[in-house]
Amino acid sequence: MVDGQPDIEVTLQLFEKWLRDEAVLKDGRSFAFVTCGDWDLNSMLPNQCDYFKLKVPDYMRSWINIKKPFVNVTGIWPKGLLHMMSIVDLKHQGRMHSGIDDCHNLAKVLKVLAQRGYMLDITGQKT
Repeated sequence: MVDGQPDIEVTLQLFEKWLRDEAVLKDGRSFAFVTCGDWDLNSMLPNQCDYFKLKVPDYMRSWINIKKPFVNVTGIWPKGLLHMMSIVDLKHQGRMHSGIDDCHNLAKVLKVLAQRGYMLDITGQKT
């Protein structure tokens, strides 16, 4: 927990409200979270939800682990985000492990993969 900030239950509720307000959860739309590894959505979030007796939202039960398409496109298994960015000659911006900065940097890598022919596909799933 972070002092003075909403707990995980409220945070998940606020996030779902934002997804609805932005019409991301609108019928017929599909989307996926892009992660740098499987740990966040395969282990961390389910464990936190179990601990607080919360249900993992269905839309957080599948994801794209960017490392898997990265190796398919480049032939190199990345050690992490900085390694991926250096391989495809991208400059890291912001602070590592800062949520929004990591998102921007992951999006840059994903754009390079798409430009090289990668078609977005789910790589991980939690049943």
